[in-house]
Amino acid sequence: NQDWIALAGVATASIYAGGIALANSTFVREGDFAKVASEARYKLLAQNISDVIARHGADGGITFLSPAVEGLAGVPASDLLGHKLLDRVHLADRPAFLTAISDASRGTLPVSLEFRLQRERFNGDQRTAPEFVWVEMRSHAIDSSTAAPAGEKTRRAFRVFCYISRRKADALALENARSEAERAND
Repeated sequence: NQDWIALAGVATASIYAGGIALANSTFVREGDFAKVASEARYKLLAQNISDVIARHGADGGITFLSPAVEGLAGVPASDLLGHKLLDRVHLADRPAFLTAISDASRGTLPVSLEFRLQRERFNGDQRTAPEFVWVEMRSHAIDSSTAAPAGEKTRRAFRVFCYISRRKADALALENARSEAERAND
């Protein structure tokens, strides 16, 4: 009789452990499916928005750029991964650009910056002289889900780049018109 009770206890414990293992693997599998679905939705959004979305790694290098960057910079996204975007930032704007990236990655508040970016221009298949366009960058820090050594979370950042040359030109025209009106009144 005690043998049957011991056997029933072992069987019950085995079934219980098997159930926990099955539930755990189902939970992990559902989490993986949710992660893949979330990443797919993110990429779908990034591919269909007119602003450029960039994801930066812990070292500040770009790990993802949405396809809209080709319209902004005139080159494919793959040509700007890593630290190659910095080479296209106007030399005078680079210190502010690097500071904004650093501040956004360290802080919890979004950082915004207007800077000039070199855009490649083409006339048909012929490359012409590049031009600089005005871009607004909005940076947001995010915590990585992977803990870094010593238990600290790594900080990553994503950025949204928006073409603002037309807005800058309109503001300059308005300022010039205001100056002309003030000179005419004097």
